[in-house]
Amino acid sequence: MLDKKSDTSLTVDALRAFAAQAVCVGHAINFADIGFKTYLPHVGVMLFFIISGFVIAFTLDSKSASPEYGILRFGVERFSRIYTAYLPALVLIAVADHLALSAGIPLSVTSLQWNVFTGNLFMLQGVPSNIGTSTYGSAGQLTSVAVEFHIYFFVGALYFFFKGRRRFACLAIALIFSVMPLGYFYGWEGTDRGLFILWLLGFASYYLCSAVKIDRELALISLFAVPLLVIYWSLHVTAGSEYDVVNYPVFAFIFLFVIIASSRSCFFEKHLVLNRLIRGFANCSFSLFLTHLTLVKILLATLPGEKWVNIVSSIVIANIFAFGFYLLFEKHYRQVATALSSMLATVDRKIASLRPVK
Repeated sequence: MLDKKSDTSLTVDALRAFAAQAVCVGHAINFADIGFKTYLPHVGVMLFFIISGFVIAFTLDSKSASPEYGILRFGVERFSRIYTAYLPALVLIAVADHLALSAGIPLSVTSLQWNVFTGNLFMLQGVPSNIGTSTYGSAGQLTSVAVEFHIYFFVGALYFFFKGRRRFACLAIALIFSVMPLGYFYGWEGTDRGLFILWLLGFASYYLCSAVKIDRELALISLFAVPLLVIYWSLHVTAGSEYDVVNYPVFAFIFLFVIIASSRSCFFEKHLVLNRLIRGFANCSFSLFLTHLTLVKILLATLPGEKWVNIVSSIVIANIFAFGFYLLFEKHYRQVATALSSMLATVDRKIASLRPVK
């Protein structure tokens, strides 16, 4: 479905870049205390989740064709993709929070206790337990990262379980990581706000697009449907109701129709500068999501200019910082995945050599 000959792949990247900017811009406006709030951060998070479901479906569907690709390789890829940026971001947030508070800079922070930091280190923020139930420090958005991390392993394990590959291991992994994705159904308010449902709608969108013949007529209908659905969704969603599950289907249809329309277009692919711009912002989107909130809070509390000037300045600085953070850390996730895969393969060979020869 992510055909390099069409705009689909670039459209997904453009949506991911937009989601990151929506979260960053929305948080800058909301924390600047200018008299009104925007739900742009909620829209960005929702978009991240539906894109994630779509991309993971594509990954599993395309790579699982190889018998060597199973839950182990999938898990290593997902772990590396998240932790290569998440771990340094968490450490950076902890250091920045302590330095800012020591300097008397007012920050909106949750617990700074080490047990909470440990819980966040192991992606336990949001899990109802005695450890890691809240997000560490000033970056409340990290709970969404933990939810997505658990979804990866829960869905991935179930996928390979039904593929018949290492079923006992897959079942154990699925059970371990089921708590957070299914928390909404247990009635744990605020655990993931039903975002797993939205993620699954993105997952299903991939298979729906793959199963349907997309001709020019369907693409044209989808193109006209998108703005109508956006208007409908905007008129029916009020501040505070963005995460109501009843609003998810329309949001998912907007995403689906955008993908369908893009599959018959080559506009982005033909414009090299626009192509590179989209790729660049998309590459930094996760780094921006991880680091922007702490930086924005500190900048808004310390910059001397007018509020709107400070908002724009904090957004620009957060993007520049995210680009540097991406180059230092996130960009190297493939090398990390390769190194971890090599280590696990070595361990697997050593264990196999210890088994008695029949």
